[in-house]
Amino acid sequence: MNGYSNGGPDMPPEDKARILTMRILLTKLDVPFITKKNIIQLYGTLKEGEAFGRPEMMEILGRALTTVSSILGSMKDLGLLVRAEDAGRGKYRFREFTEEEKAWDWNQPGKRL
Repeated sequence: MNGYSNGGPDMPPEDKARILTMRILLTKLDVPFITKKNIIQLYGTLKEGEAFGRPEMMEILGRALTTVSSILGSMKDLGLLVRAEDAGRGKYRFREFTEEEKAWDWNQPGKRL
């Protein structure tokens, strides 16, 4: 875990760009602000492609299991995650987005990441 969720002068430019892209995608989604905030905190703390599950989310977000499970469910419903089958049961990774996906209007009916 790199701890870059809030940016900072020592953050590598590629990490800044990756986190900014996620922030932009999340602004296009109709989800509660607190959910977006938790997703960005998690996304910014994990290294690109790093697998995680509920225990890691609880540690990063400082939330209870029930809350973490709800956030995880939201991320799955939004299509933000892929299963990390090589990392074990209950592990996920944030998926990569195409340039076309980044440009979509996500609030259109039937659209999801």
